[in-house]
Amino acid sequence: MGTSVFRGSFDGRDVAVKVTQCNQYNLLKFQRLLVDSYQLAEREIDLLRQADHPNLLRYFCSEKDRQFIFIALELCQGDLDFYVQHQIDFEHDLPRDAILSHCCAGVEQLHSLGVIHRDIKPSNILITYGSRNRCRRAVIADFGLSRQVNPGRHSISVTDLHGTEGWAAPEVFQCDVSKITYSVDIFSLGCVFYFVLSDGKHPYGHEFFMRQARIRQGKHDLGGVSPLHEHLILNMIQPEPEHRLPMKGVQEHPIFWNSDKKIRFLALTSDRLSQNPQEQNQIDDLEMSRYLEMNSERIGGEDWRLRLESELQEDLRKFRNYKDGIKDLLRALRNKRHHFRDLTIEARNILGDTPDSFFQYWSRAFPNLLRITYEAVSLDFDKTNDPFFSIFFDKSYCSILAANVRRVSEEVSRYFNNSSVIQKSREERKRNSCT
Repeated sequence: MGTSVFRGSFDGRDVAVKVTQCNQYNLLKFQRLLVDSYQLAEREIDLLRQADHPNLLRYFCSEKDRQFIFIALELCQGDLDFYVQHQIDFEHDLPRDAILSHCCAGVEQLHSLGVIHRDIKPSNILITYGSRNRCRRAVIADFGLSRQVNPGRHSISVTDLHGTEGWAAPEVFQCDVSKITYSVDIFSLGCVFYFVLSDGKHPYGHEFFMRQARIRQGKHDLGGVSPLHEHLILNMIQPEPEHRLPMKGVQEHPIFWNSDKKIRFLALTSDRLSQNPQEQNQIDDLEMSRYLEMNSERIGGEDWRLRLESELQEDLRKFRNYKDGIKDLLRALRNKRHHFRDLTIEARNILGDTPDSFFQYWSRAFPNLLRITYEAVSLDFDKTNDPFFSIFFDKSYCSILAANVRRVSEEVSRYFNNSSVIQKSREERKRNSCT
């Protein structure tokens, strides 16, 4: 009873056959369950017919009789849960970032059709078979819980609870919530991203029965991933739906930029911070300037120059007296790229002669540089809509990025202010006790 999947054949090709029982003559106590299964299958067929995309499970045909519905679907090698948990080596033709990109493309296609999936999780993301002429793909599957958003609307009304505990957004299991938006898929996809990048870990812990409680409490742990990946996931799993990035913001995040685009972004930021001397006071007063300097130790420590090889330090001293501020770090990166031919042979060997090797060197030396610079520029773009940065940001989501940065900064400031007050109070009590 319910749904099963078998291997079959259709039009000379191997397919997966999803079989849903829909016999209305079973015992009464099972009748509601069977009717629900039938309706889910019919809904899935309707969506599969619309969803023609390389990163959505391919639909071939469907048939039904008095007892079953048969759906012929693309045959896949396994699901993402199996691949990651068993640490199967498929990096050579489907790297992790490619999986993330494929998942984004599939969910974006659903959202463009006005569809909220509502059950994004590793077992609903399948890996296709590869061949000599075709690379493997990650595809979104199982649209039984999906719902269509009415034209002109951005949410759907819900009268029941749907989704998988441990992967669903916190609002899905709140009894007082009557509407949900596309952001429920963004939250679930953020959890999947961490699952892929951390080799099977969950951002809300390994204890299955505690995950949804931690999701409601906002208690996550994103250890073991790069600062840039952490930044994206944090902006996807925000507790409040309106604080999560839309799909466009996820797809345009720096983790999907190539090295050349990352270098251009950092160089443009340097130019933005290095205007003529008459405007320097205004530049220093920019929110982005203050944010960069406030986070200077997270980026480069007490003196960023000490993180560079001695040969590169010597090369820097030959052309300019760089100070220890982050603006000078960005300027050094910009100048070394623009004047690569003027570098010493030793410096060239260190930095490499391709955008990938050049960026990887600076990224290894300063893991937080791109993340914090991206956060800082989002603060500026949110206010100015600077056309120089329009290829890196879009107004539709930059306000969300900037608001999240400001919110975290305020929380950190309050924490340190409270810590300072507490410390002063302790010192005062200690002095009083001594007297």
